[in-house]
Order: sequence, then C-alpha cells, then structure tokens
Amino acid sequence: MDDEKKRPVLQSSEALKGNKAKARKKRPKWPLLVLLLLVAGGLWAAVNRTTLFQKPAEPEATAAPSTKVVLIGKAVKDFDQVTITGLGISPSYTIRSQIDYDEEGKEIEKPEGAARYLVVGDPSFALNDMLVDRMLQSATSITAQSTVIQDAQDLSVYGLAAPQLTAHVVYKDGTKATLNIGDKMPTGLGYYMNIDDQKTVYAVSTTPYTDFNRQLNELHVVKQPPAMDPLEVKKVLIEQTDKPTIELEQRDPTQAQGLNALWMQQPYEIEAHMTRGNELVDAITKITIAAYAGHADTPEELAKFGLDSPAARVVYEQNDGAKLELSIGAQADDSHRYCTLDGSGDVYTVETGLLSFLADATPALLVDQFAGLVNIKYVDTLTVTGQGAAHELGIKHETVSNEDGTETDKQTFFYAGQPAEEKPFKTLYQEIIGMLFDKFRPENDTIQPGATPLATVTFKLNNGQPDRVIEYLPYDDDYCLIQDGDRALFLIKKQKVENMLDMCAAFAATSAG
Repeated sequence: MDDEKKRPVLQSSEALKGNKAKARKKRPKWPLLVLLLLVAGGLWAAVNRTTLFQKPAEPEATAAPSTKVVLIGKAVKDFDQVTITGLGISPSYTIRSQIDYDEEGKEIEKPEGAARYLVVGDPSFALNDMLVDRMLQSATSITAQSTVIQDAQDLSVYGLAAPQLTAHVVYKDGTKATLNIGDKMPTGLGYYMNIDDQKTVYAVSTTPYTDFNRQLNELHVVKQPPAMDPLEVKKVLIEQTDKPTIELEQRDPTQAQGLNALWMQQPYEIEAHMTRGNELVDAITKITIAAYAGHADTPEELAKFGLDSPAARVVYEQNDGAKLELSIGAQADDSHRYCTLDGSGDVYTVETGLLSFLADATPALLVDQFAGLVNIKYVDTLTVTGQGAAHELGIKHETVSNEDGTETDKQTFFYAGQPAEEKPFKTLYQEIIGMLFDKFRPENDTIQPGATPLATVTFKLNNGQPDRVIEYLPYDDDYCLIQDGDRALFLIKKQKVENMLDMCAAFAATSAG
C-alpha cells in the first residue's frame, strides 16, 4: 500500500501536450528580436555598401588670388617714340615710329626702302626693325609678376635711385611713361622696376630689360656678304701690308692644262696649289659680319678703326656677278677686328678666326709645287731629252660612247712610235710630271744658270695651246733652275732630274727588249 502511494501517477497524452504548450508560451522573445535586427542590418549594408566604402569627396579647390599687376597696357599702334638712357647706355638715343595704321589697327605696308623707324637726329641710321619691334612690344605692354613694396623709402635698395636703364616712352595720345629698371632680383629671374617717380616697386621678367638694354650701334642693320659658292669663284685678290699681293683666277679647265683650274696671276702667273688654293677660296666664302661698330667717312674717322690704311684688303668675285670687297682694320677686341664692306663708310667687326686664311696667303704656300703638271688627256706626245738621249712618249686618244650616254677618252700608249704597256707607261709619265720644286729662286739672284739644260721636257698639246717646254738648267752644285717658258722662279735638286732621266733610260731598255 505504501509502495503504491509513492509510485508516480502517469499523465495522459493530452495533459502532456497541454503542458508543452504552456512551456513554449513561457520562453523569452529577445532571440527573435536580435535575429530580426541582424537581418535588417544586412539589408541596409547591402543597399549602401557603395556609399560605405567610397572615398569621401574632396572639397572644391579655389584659385589663389593673382599677384600680377598690369603696368603698361597700350595698343602697339599707340606707340610714338622711346628714349633710352641709363648708366650703361652711351650715348642716349631716341627712336620714333614712322608706321601708319589703318582703321582696324593694322600696319600699312611701307614702300620699298622706306623706314619704319628712325633715330631722331640721325635719320640715315639704318635700324634693325626686328630689334626695334621688340622695344615697341615692351613699351606698350608690361605686366609685373608681383608688387615688391608699395612705399619704398629707399629706392637705392632696388637699384632704382639711379636706374641702370630707363625707357622714356611717349604715346600718340600724348601720355607718357618712364620705365625705370633697377637691379636684378636675387632669384635671377627678373628685375626691379618702378614707373615714373612712384615709390611702388614691382618685380618684372627679364624681357623689358633685354628689349631696352641695347646700345644704339646694336640696333643698326648688320650687312652681310653676298651668298658665295666656292665652286663659282671667278677671281680673288688679297692685298696685305706685310706680304706680296696674291691674285687667283679660275680658268677654263681645257686651257689650264693641269688638274686644277685655279691659277695664280700675282705675283707669278702659275698654276695654284690645288688643295691650299681651294681652301683659301672656301675660307673667304665663309666670312660673316659680327656687329656694327660705327660710321667713318673722313681719314680722321677711319683712323680710329685702323682703316685709313687697312692691314689687308680682300676682293672676291663670282661668275654670277656677286662680289665681296672687305677691308681689314685694327683689332676691335680680343677676338674681333674692324672692317668695311664694299667701300662704304659703315664700319663692322668680324671674328679674327675667320681671317686666319690671310696668314696662309703667300706665294710659297699657294703656288703649285709641280714643275710641269700637265693632264694626260691634253697631251699627244711627251719628249724628254738629256744625257745624250731622247725619249718620245705618245698617247693616242679615241672618244668612246658609253651605254649611259657619257663619253670616255680611250687612250693607247706608245714609246718611240711602238705600242707600250699601259702600267709602266703611266708610271713613267707620273714620274716626269710629278717633279716637285724644292725652293724659290732667291730674289736679286746674280747666279747665271748654265746654257745647256740637264734635261728638257716638251709637251705637244691637243687643246689648242702652244707646246709647253720645261728646261732644267744647271744652277749650282746641288740645284737646277726650272725654266718654264719665260718663267724661271724655282729650284729643284739635280738628283731628282737625274733620277727622272735614269727612269726614262730604264723604260727605253725594257721597251726595246
């Protein structure tokens, strides 16, 4: 009985369901709220993730206020004249515009030869329009980079108490402006400037200083020699106070006989040295003028430049009529000399280095050193006599037409009338015409050369020129005098003449064998 009392009583299934339902109703609701919040937060983040991770927009930049100040703002057509003064300007000068403008402010073209600008007091002074145009630009338009100080108590601090450069500008409407340029700024990028007598100091670029800072002579037109082509040279004349006069001329190649058409006319009539003569002509064609130095008409004025008695005079003429006449005066500075062009009164400077050819303009350097150089195409026969023998070399010329339309001089060679091999023939020919003299015959020479030549070379020519005869006359124990026609200027060592005769004899022996 007691056990039955202790045994628990089982509940029915309906009772059990009822109890579970009651238990569910008693659970707390906060987990569900948390879940709903997480879901809602995820949706919000998904929708706004671009905004969440986007770089914040930068605030809009605002431009810094400009520090530039317009000092002069005129139209170019308003310019009348400018006077340039300053510590470094001597003499001061005034340039006035002669330009006319139409109603639209465009420049009216001047007749040929009419000046756009003139120098007050010297209207014949030929101005370089390009340089004056730059002055005009700065005289009508200047903008300061900044204001340095508005009320300077001591303008000398800025080099403006006694400006090194001042441009006094007058405009056509009657207004004026005095542009004072002082010291260069510490940065080196500009200059201090003030206007009129104001105490406000501005910082301006280097442009106004560059445009205004010119001596009057720097504004003069610099005349240059005409265009010259060394291949078109006709004549060259060089006169120097300390050297013989040199005259060269270009000859017709068919009349020149040799390989070089450039001949010396003074002090001797002889073929010029091919390389040195052409180098001299080339140097003359490269002469340029550096700057204008002034004007001189009277002997007293010319003497200031060393041009009353020029140290040198160079005349160059070209086949097309172009001509240069250059007179060289005193040294202008370490690297320039004064000069005049074409006999005018305008004095210029030329770089000394461009005149170095004058040192080489001597007969000793410019004469051709060959005793008898004759182009083989102009020779029909060449006869050498000496040592009791005569050697006759013959050349037969035949003009042959080529497939390209050109013509060739076909040559056949003979010795003593018999065919000769080309190579040994030309070797001997080169030896005969390649004889080089060793020195000039002394001036006021009293030596009488021997009457009988050691050797004689006779060229019979086919270009219409007379035969050329060259004699090697005994002069002393070591030399022969070269007698070329009526010219007897050079000495050659006897040994060279004897060697030539020996080669002729050897060639004769080979040809006979």
